[in-house]
Amino acid sequence: MKISPRTGKEHDFYVLDSVNWVNVVAVTPDQKLVMIEQYRHGSNTVELEIPGGMMDAGETDPVATAVRELREETGYEGENARILGRVHANPAILTNTCFTVLVENCRLKHGVQFDYSEDLVTQPRTGRGNSEARRRRKNRPLPRRRPRLYHFDLWQRGIKAA
Repeated sequence: MKISPRTGKEHDFYVLDSVNWVNVVAVTPDQKLVMIEQYRHGSNTVELEIPGGMMDAGETDPVATAVRELREETGYEGENARILGRVHANPAILTNTCFTVLVENCRLKHGVQFDYSEDLVTQPRTGRGNSEARRRRKNRPLPRRRPRLYHFDLWQRGIKAA
């Protein structure tokens, strides 16, 4: 049972207690974004994503979790890891926080160490395409993956301008 703070009335409501998780914005020295392709059971699709994962029992530092997840999922390590932000991913029904962590100057240094249910492919990507390719697709809708890289490009430009 939950009680409405507005009306004071009781009602049934389901809340899912979940551990906190991290998303990792990992940038290589040549300004590529380290991304992964991963099958997602919920959507039954392969998604292009930034690395990330759940904070393990006993972990309290999102930055340490991000560094661990980046190494395990991609084999990359970097420097100057720091929290960019935090959000409640779905505050209507989830109790957890999602932290976004930036890791700079990432280099491939290790083999991957997937969890038992992970099957990932690492893909360093740049947000910038060549101008000829942009001209050819000018009037076509963007593929689902392209906006993510476009936003990374805009984000990079904002950092460089600061």
